[in-house]
Amino acid sequence: MILQARFDAWEELGRNYLGGRESWSLTETQKKGARFHQSYTRLTTDHFSPWKKYPWNLDLESAEYNHALQIDPSYAVEYYNRGNIYRGKGNYDQAISDYNQAIKLDPEYTDAYINRGIAYKNKGDYDQAISDYNQALQIDPDDASAYTNMGNVYCDRKGDYDRAISYFNKAIEIDPNIATPYYNRGNAYNHKGDYDQAISDYNQALQIDPKYADAYCNRAEIHYHQHEYEKAWEDVHNAELLGHAIDTKFLEDLKKASGQHD
Repeated sequence: MILQARFDAWEELGRNYLGGRESWSLTETQKKGARFHQSYTRLTTDHFSPWKKYPWNLDLESAEYNHALQIDPSYAVEYYNRGNIYRGKGNYDQAISDYNQAIKLDPEYTDAYINRGIAYKNKGDYDQAISDYNQALQIDPDDASAYTNMGNVYCDRKGDYDRAISYFNKAIEIDPNIATPYYNRGNAYNHKGDYDQAISDYNQALQIDPKYADAYCNRAEIHYHQHEYEKAWEDVHNAELLGHAIDTKFLEDLKKASGQHD
């Protein structure tokens, strides 16, 4: 499940995470680990998590997981969560190693396959990423995240936009209340030059999640190309209010086209 980008939800997850750290021990991990690990994982992996903007001490977290794994090396979720930390730091090889161990301990750990696939994608090994997403879907054919990530590979790396759209369609069919597949499908339509459909998908993503800054940015670029400068500026301002940095060249082009000057 992907949480919506609302501050109160992340604040609650943050409290859960900090509470888990304060009570860190083998007993607490065994008794109450599920809630802590669920909160921690969402904080470190969700696209909209404040983790992305305000990174915590990843080295410290990795040390804590190392300690837990020394105590109980058969705990698959520990390897999975440490893999997420390494992936967040850009250490994809170490992340893959941890996901491998998590999968070895729990061969039906769909999230481990998906996140290992993301690590492979980030390394440029797109075929292996696709293989991992397929494996996740063999285990759970209704995993919307696996379809979304599969679509991302075909859209961003292979340039097969129609196939990407088919995967995003499936993710939306499974769960129509998640903004990300609409946004990514909008990107695929944008690449195809179907700007009306792209705007429709960005609109839907923003209806679900009004804080989706990337959707504002991409919609602004389409408005710019369609000479709808007022709408483009509105989207730019909304993205900036969310703390998103706008491409400098795009801003200059928009200023010139709309007749605005510093």
